[in-house]
Amino acid sequence: MNCVECSQCVKLGAIENKSSMTKKVRWRRLIRCGLCFAVTVGLMNYFIPSLDQAVQTSHRQIDLRKYQSNFPILSPSIEPRVTDFEDLFVLVIVSTSPNDEMKRRDTIRRTWGNCDKTNNNNKWKVVFMMGKSLSSDRNEKLMAEHKRYGDLLIADYIDKYRNITTKLLMSFKWATRIRCNYILKTDSDVYVDIPELMKWLLNRGHPNSLYAGILHGGTVIRKRGHRHYVSKDEFSLDYYPPFCKGAMYVLSTSLLPKMLDLSRQVTRIGPDDAYVGLLADQLGISAVRIEGFFQRRPNFLWLISECELRDLLAIGDFLTPSQLNYIHEVKHAKTSGQGLDASHSLCVSLYMKLSLLRLFCVICLPSLFFFGYRRSKTRIS
Repeated sequence: MNCVECSQCVKLGAIENKSSMTKKVRWRRLIRCGLCFAVTVGLMNYFIPSLDQAVQTSHRQIDLRKYQSNFPILSPSIEPRVTDFEDLFVLVIVSTSPNDEMKRRDTIRRTWGNCDKTNNNNKWKVVFMMGKSLSSDRNEKLMAEHKRYGDLLIADYIDKYRNITTKLLMSFKWATRIRCNYILKTDSDVYVDIPELMKWLLNRGHPNSLYAGILHGGTVIRKRGHRHYVSKDEFSLDYYPPFCKGAMYVLSTSLLPKMLDLSRQVTRIGPDDAYVGLLADQLGISAVRIEGFFQRRPNFLWLISECELRDLLAIGDFLTPSQLNYIHEVKHAKTSGQGLDASHSLCVSLYMKLSLLRLFCVICLPSLFFFGYRRSKTRIS
């Protein structure tokens, strides 16, 4: 082979290497943009449905009453002290577990559940509902806690997730003995701004037949082993009627006796919030959305602006005690005049932040990919 042929081989090899490198750079850029877009879409689906969710309201209604007062309702074995429960506007029932640390309940008592520091003519009170523990030591600690605070509502059964509907109906039965206008059912990992919620309720006027919260219309889970599993025998339809998510919802007290009577005839299913929705649907009560309720996992709590956080009526779930304290400090800064004045600071909502992120991915990322490709092509040349 002469020198001219060798030179041509070298040139051909260089061209092939250049083409191969160009393809690799193209694929790397494409993969990066695809991953970025996938992450952004995931964030959109994670947050935005809870901010602007349309729930299908039309559904097929069937009569779920199968029995004649077949299901009994447990009575509590330990009841809160009721001396201060005269003519309450809102009775707050917090679902908790005997296995929860007392620290979480203490955090609620000290922050949003402290009704003594609320300047409001309408009275409200917080109680914690639960079953019993398998541990005798833990039950003794619960008795000591109740002796100190007098706000525990305990039923005589072992507290497990599959018994959550039993626990809820027990609390409803007890609540019918308390004179109040509304019941707020919530969880121990949720923050609720009770004074602001009461303003919302007062603006609605007459308290009869209200069932309100975060609307949800879910598919019935048929997978055995799932904690929300419901069999065809328990509920034959594949979709639930619209109901309020269990982390936070409000019921008129006048609905409780009707729901309790109906629950003795309707098969009880594991998801307690869906079951309350079934009872309301059988009674002809439509769920109402409360705009200020926000329910998402707190992984991205830092994305929510303080000014937006102050305006929320409730936020959760899965909040830690430290996050409950943080939200309370932000809320307290609003009432005490501390912190930045919202009228003189830029308040960017979570919805706006995620919308801007979506806009960036749709418009800017393709441009970055194009210019990055041109730049890499120039470098290779």
